[in-house]
Amino acid sequence: MGKDGKKSKWPSGVISSLSTPYGRQKAADGLYEWLVQPVHASTLGVFRFLYGLVMCAQIFKWWLIFVRFEGTLYSLPYPGVGFVKPLHPTTGNIVLCICLIASLFVALGYFTRPSTCITFLTFAYLFHMCESLHNNHYILMCHVNFVGSFLNWGEWCSIDSMRKKNDSQNKVAKIPYWNLLLMQLLFTIPYLYGSFAKLNSDWLFRAEPVRMWMVHKEGWVLHQWWFPWFICWSGTLFDMTISFLLFWKKTRFLLAFPGAIMFNVSNKLIFNIGVFPYAMICSLVLFLDDDTPAIFWNSLKGMPPPIIPISKSDDPDNKKDMRKPSGWRGKVYKRFVLIFFSGFVIFHSLYPLRHFVLYKSNPSWTEEGHVGAWHMKLRSKHSWLYLTAEEMDGTETVLMPDYDPLLLRLQLKIVTAHPHALLLYVRRLNQVFEEAKRPLKTLKVKSCASLNANPAQELYIDSANLLDYMNNYERIGVTGIGKFLYGQKEAPLCDHLPNPYTREGKANTKAAFKQLYADANFFQTLIRDDSMGRSYQRLLHRSVDPKTGREKLEYGFVWNT
Repeated sequence: MGKDGKKSKWPSGVISSLSTPYGRQKAADGLYEWLVQPVHASTLGVFRFLYGLVMCAQIFKWWLIFVRFEGTLYSLPYPGVGFVKPLHPTTGNIVLCICLIASLFVALGYFTRPSTCITFLTFAYLFHMCESLHNNHYILMCHVNFVGSFLNWGEWCSIDSMRKKNDSQNKVAKIPYWNLLLMQLLFTIPYLYGSFAKLNSDWLFRAEPVRMWMVHKEGWVLHQWWFPWFICWSGTLFDMTISFLLFWKKTRFLLAFPGAIMFNVSNKLIFNIGVFPYAMICSLVLFLDDDTPAIFWNSLKGMPPPIIPISKSDDPDNKKDMRKPSGWRGKVYKRFVLIFFSGFVIFHSLYPLRHFVLYKSNPSWTEEGHVGAWHMKLRSKHSWLYLTAEEMDGTETVLMPDYDPLLLRLQLKIVTAHPHALLLYVRRLNQVFEEAKRPLKTLKVKSCASLNANPAQELYIDSANLLDYMNNYERIGVTGIGKFLYGQKEAPLCDHLPNPYTREGKANTKAAFKQLYADANFFQTLIRDDSMGRSYQRLLHRSVDPKTGREKLEYGFVWNT
């Protein structure tokens, strides 16, 4: 940013010829100069403060997750992160407290970088611990926390900026432009890729699943025949254009800001999707002119607006020119900036599209490649399934997850609709059968699923033994189609399958679960918590310590993990 307060335009060196080493070097130099041009830190500082408060609100929403986990036997980590193990409730509550305090420190700008790193590590671990906690905005928050760990977003509106000994009243808080740009891009990516995901026939030409959801909502306008179509088409248009409208100053205040506020408020009112709308509204401050909050604050104090200096001679308080650090530190910093920025762009450009290359079917059907692809509010999958467990002695047991007393309701929704979660459930059941001294020979599944009110189809190949796949579905690019999964196009209709949910079937599967868990030495106790004024179930596993010979009790969801 120059003395006239305008950012430099994209350098010509970046678009020069890349066919020669000289051209590539010139392009890299031009890109680096553009990325490290100084901008005021005020917009990023205000955003950090607001975002830290949103993080605190999210932790409060999770405050009782370990109370709920005490009543379950299962944890369902995401594909590829099976190494994330469930935490003991005491440890988990400590991690929640650490995350809350670190988030508050981020908001206040107190030890900002270490606090951001701690927030990222603790929040990401809690989020990946069980897929039943899933929401797309948690993924975005993980990205924000990670990127924020590398930014100087504590330079303004922070305790850190006031604590600096070399601060003077005339010094202007500035950051390199790439700090601000990465945050701006992070909050436009969900919109843009969300619009790509909406370009499908169910959303555009059937208004599903919105039409299905509106039936259960209250409000005159929500029940009008045209309203789901309005939501689908206007939502697609909004997502497709809002990123560009935010970056273009001429449309920022006239269209982008009012549209983004209305869009996120309506999402909160209609779908009640947690803190996500608040985070997206707070992100709008990133698209103000970088010195707007500082100008406003200075006007309240009767001071002139800040001017960003572009060189050491313009800023006598600074010992260095931040654009051209000298020596080996400057070379390392330049490489870091170029590699980090390029890696960010490549990852966030390609990762949401991986299902087009690595997998073979609709990700809303198989869930393969769905996480992190920004497919938001695009699917409603109603399904049932039951498992047939054949033990080594030939005994067969029919188990319906719907009546598993040790499976949380949120976990049940994931297990019946997400193949990866079903395999984790199968792996856990196999452990329970082994603990009960009833080893399994095969475990097969019959299923029926309807995606977005389409005709019901079989999701799983009923002849496949799920025990063969329960430990081999963690790697990116490994598909289950043709092994134990049907793709949506080739999946047969399931009209011929009998309905397992008869009175006798329900009674039998409940009795089977009860006997299985008793044989495996699991039992539940009722805990009264006077501080919360409520009671809850605690699941424990009883075993004998081989070293001491004493009885040992473990929480069910951390047993044998």
